[in-house]
Amino acid sequence: MVKVWCCFWIVGIEEDHGFKGLQNGSYSLNIGPRLPPGVKAYLVRQWTRIISARVDLQDFVFAKEVRLGTYSVRSYSLPPAAIVATKAMRTDPRAEPRYAERVPYVVVHGEPGARLADLVVDPLDLLTIDSPHRINDTYYIQKQIIPALQRVFGLVGADLNQWFQGMPRPERGYIGKRGVFAPNAQRKRIDYYYLSKHCILCGDLAQGLAFLCHNCSMNESSIAVALTGRTSKLEMDMHRLVAICRHCGGGDWVLESGVKCTSLACSIFYERMKSMKELHSLSAAASEAGFYPSCTVEWF
Repeated sequence: MVKVWCCFWIVGIEEDHGFKGLQNGSYSLNIGPRLPPGVKAYLVRQWTRIISARVDLQDFVFAKEVRLGTYSVRSYSLPPAAIVATKAMRTDPRAEPRYAERVPYVVVHGEPGARLADLVVDPLDLLTIDSPHRINDTYYIQKQIIPALQRVFGLVGADLNQWFQGMPRPERGYIGKRGVFAPNAQRKRIDYYYLSKHCILCGDLAQGLAFLCHNCSMNESSIAVALTGRTSKLEMDMHRLVAICRHCGGGDWVLESGVKCTSLACSIFYERMKSMKELHSLSAAASEAGFYPSCTVEWF
């Protein structure tokens, strides 16, 4: 029985390499012919992190080979990576990928009943400060993670779809929603009109478009300490990450006016963009409260 589990372990990780960390952790809990109780708790905990947006975006990026010229002329029949490539070529014809080149993409939320072809975007579009997109956690869990794990855990009678449907739904992450959509003047997506209504300090509901809830807004001294403290920490994080990027790629701070590297294979890039979004939101709240002018995060 142990040999059978080892074989399924290797096949599962090799075929579904997009979520090695989650698969490796869940498989390591399942070593015998029976299903230990810790497996379900572990998976529910990881699914909660994904829904709450407390995960690394790098784990959700697909990269598939694109062979333009070999597909049907109908756009809806193109694979997701080819769709992202053709979108980039409409903006810049020189962005055409080489034959069999891997094109990265992510799946985001869209209208109910939308096709997968309408939900794929370039990861850089998702990482921009004013991006209206949000990772489609339901797709990744139900279409990618669960099918890969079900092939193994189904041997002992486990139903991962039932586990996922029965788990309590956590609140989605709210940091980064505030102030992120405000500069987006196009308002092409309905997401623009559903900004987060959570307090950026405690997470409770806020009234209207306020950054702070009623309780936090009543204590001005606490607001000043919390906002300036968090902003200062994020600025130090940004300086630390920028120093790492400049040590890696070089460049002139005065001439370049910020780090230009956008390597999707670098974990520092994702961390830098996440800190930049949070700093943008907190800086907008501090500026609205009159503590100090808004920070121009694009200069980092």
